[in-house]
Amino acid sequence: MTLQRLAPDCAAAAVSLEHARSHMTESAAELNERRLVVEEKATARAELLGGEATASHRTRINEARRTARETLAKAREAKSAAAGAFQSASARCDEATPGLEAAKNRRASAEGAFDMACQDIARSPGQVFTLIAADPAVCRALRRRIQEIDRTVNDADAAVLMRREDLERSLEGFDETTDAEVSTAAVATLTTEIGDLHQRTGTLYVSLARDDDARRIAAKPIGGDRNRTGGTCHLAGGR
Repeated sequence: MTLQRLAPDCAAAAVSLEHARSHMTESAAELNERRLVVEEKATARAELLGGEATASHRTRINEARRTARETLAKAREAKSAAAGAFQSASARCDEATPGLEAAKNRRASAEGAFDMACQDIARSPGQVFTLIAADPAVCRALRRRIQEIDRTVNDADAAVLMRREDLERSLEGFDETTDAEVSTAAVATLTTEIGDLHQRTGTLYVSLARDDDARRIAAKPIGGDRNRTGGTCHLAGGR
């Protein structure tokens, strides 16, 4: 009776056992598959890590992460400083904008004045740039030469003006109807008269010199009469 009463339990237990056996078999197969997968992954990991141990690999990864965090913090600080510098630069740029506009206006005005000056001297800007780029010593020598030429031109102008004034003075009272032969004869007569006057003047100069010598001799003391007489005769004989 006990066996009969336990028979259903034994049957149920047998079914449970069979189910447990099948489940264990499946678990064993799954475990084996997992073991194979783990071995494959371990082999792949060993190839990736070059045989490095997990602990050292983890330490290296943690150090790399810490370094990355520190680098990120420094980068954030640098970004903040750069943002401040950018704001300051933007403010300075805003302040410099009016000055830049004024400088552009002055440059435009200077270029216009430069072009006008080039037109005034009949030179192109390229020629002026070439002159500006010349050697300073050559420029100084050219300036000195130009100054000398200017002085020469001024002197020549003054001389021409003087000659014109002389010509105007000489032409004052000039009679165009005067005959050239008559003028030549008059000039010859005047030349002869001038020669005679020069001759008479020379004679007068000689007489004046004799009178001066006679006065000097007469002014000497009496004790020197002999010498004075001898000197007078000598002078007279010499003359």
